[in-house]
Amino acid sequence: MSKTFPVLIQQNEDGIYTVECPSIEGCRSSGASVDEAMENIKEHITLCLAVSGNNIEPKTILIGQVVLP
Repeated sequence: MSKTFPVLIQQNEDGIYTVECPSIEGCRSSGASVDEAMENIKEHITLCLAVSGNNIEPKTILIGQVVLP
């Protein structure tokens, strides 16, 4: 059975893409491109699931915007 985990991708000041899986504490990775960062986080999530015995469930993540005057 497949699981879908939300991830947050940001580009840092050096142009590197960092990616975090908020459902798994400390699960972060990076890459020179979005594709590379996504492949790296998939590997990291897979390892975290293996260590946990596949007992981690995805969380619902909401992202909003704040408008400042």
